[in-house]
Amino acid sequence: MSNKLTSPYTFADAESELFEHIREQFSPEAVAAIAAWLQPASTNNPEVDRQMQWLIDRLIEMLGADQYNALCNGLGL
Repeated sequence: MSNKLTSPYTFADAESELFEHIREQFSPEAVAAIAAWLQPASTNNPEVDRQMQWLIDRLIEMLGADQYNALCNGLGL
């Protein structure tokens, strides 16, 4: 069984919706905390690690690096 979508719904659509929901449901502090807690995580699967790093990078981009760092400092992370 393939995990590929077969409809015309694209990854860009899904990515856009994902980050729209994150913006609506999570505070900037929560986004910073999630990204910070995921950073040291690693698995025995390099592809999973690559995907996790992609998500971390997108979360930090949502905030901007300066805001991310300031929020992490404010949260004690």
